[in-house]
Amino acid sequence: MDFVDINNLPEKELRELLHEKRAELQSLRFQAREAQLKKTHLFQATKKIISRILTVMKAREAKQ
Repeated sequence: MDFVDINNLPEKELRELLHEKRAELQSLRFQAREAQLKKTHLFQATKKIISRILTVMKAREAKQ
């Protein structure tokens, strides 16, 4: 998911997406602990999406 895509989402969808990605990251952590995770690059990608969402939310909050 690109920054432009995230920036165009409404606030409610941003919160939902943030919740989904945090749950996904937790699931990835559990899979890694159990040695079931093969695609370790998903950690970095998920963290980047979470940080992009938080950046957009903070920027919108600063504007208000």
